[in-house]
Amino acid sequence: MSIDDEICASHFHDASQLAGADRDALWNYFFKSDWCGNSCAGFSRNKGLQPVTASHRLVGGGALNISASGRDSAWAKSFFLFREGLPLVMSRIYPNRPNACNFRKEEKMSKLTIARSTVTLLAVLAPLHAQSGANAPGDFMFERVLPLTSVIAPTPPSLPDAVLAGIKAGAIEIHQRFIYNSAQRTLEQLAFVLPANSPVPFPDPSAAPVADHYMIDVESVSISSSPRPSVILAGHASSNDVPTPWGDITGAGVTLTFGYRSAGASVQFGPVLESVSPLYGLYTDTAAGSLSLSPSPRKCGLSTLSGVYMFQMGGSVQNSSGWAPYWESGSFQADGKGNMTVLDSGNVGSTVFSGRTFPAAYAINEDCLGTLTFGTSSFDIQVSRDGKAINWASTKPSFVVANGSGRLQ
Repeated sequence: MSIDDEICASHFHDASQLAGADRDALWNYFFKSDWCGNSCAGFSRNKGLQPVTASHRLVGGGALNISASGRDSAWAKSFFLFREGLPLVMSRIYPNRPNACNFRKEEKMSKLTIARSTVTLLAVLAPLHAQSGANAPGDFMFERVLPLTSVIAPTPPSLPDAVLAGIKAGAIEIHQRFIYNSAQRTLEQLAFVLPANSPVPFPDPSAAPVADHYMIDVESVSISSSPRPSVILAGHASSNDVPTPWGDITGAGVTLTFGYRSAGASVQFGPVLESVSPLYGLYTDTAAGSLSLSPSPRKCGLSTLSGVYMFQMGGSVQNSSGWAPYWESGSFQADGKGNMTVLDSGNVGSTVFSGRTFPAAYAINEDCLGTLTFGTSSFDIQVSRDGKAINWASTKPSFVVANGSGRLQ
């Protein structure tokens, strides 16, 4: 992705892609700390993955100058590093003008190196972090400025020419704001365009042109205190009403991780890394906003009931002969917006029905109680806060006495 004269084409490559790379144009960087020790794996274009003995020394900007002895010493300055099977160093390919990329003189390049390595691991490590964390954050809001150097992506962002020119000229800047609702487990992202050097957070984002806007249903979230306080959230984009520079990301996996220094109404965050898989990542050193470490009680809503549920229901139906037993089972698919489609089979007083399909509607209050209706029938429902279970009882018509339950598949 070409950004400006200081930053050349930068791409992620896996081992198979490295095999075809121009070795003279392949530069590898590593973290400031020694994660790999002297036991690494070297990738040779001709011989594949092979063990090497590596030694390294710090050079300007926190990068490592690596030398190695092994079966293919010609690759001493260009091999892939692994730790426990996970890639730690992603290659940077500069096929056109490698001499223009003098990263050793630019400290910010080492920060981008760390970001690019981190974003590769983020999708793997985030679920582990979230599952192991004992706590979860409360509501937070933070905002940051997104320079072009924050972008980590295999393809460049599709920005209007005027916006791109304004950013390069230092006349305008893009701000990105995240708002987390711990009760609803939703994360809202808003990007907007402002004059350069605008305050962060900006007092009135509604007055600024919107660059993109999307909502994320958060599926896992936690706080870690080691090696320093940080938060990781992972989920999926549920809507994208103003598409991103990489297009509509609805359905994409999104991970947000950030460090913080304290909690309260005025908090300094950083570093901050958002990953929208598999399209792009955005890394910055700092952000500013507010953070609570006390989660709000989780509330329910239409989106609580979403997905495919298996269910069973039974009871009695009054007819001219008295009360007849009633039983059915099936599935329904809820769209998270108040609509569902039901598929069922059953038996009412020895009358069998099979494979019926019909629409239904539901409403859910914040206390997780609600109603389900189809035709002239109504039910009172109770939904678990995580949306995985539902119970109901028939309330209309009066000649039906039945209850049932379902679970998310």
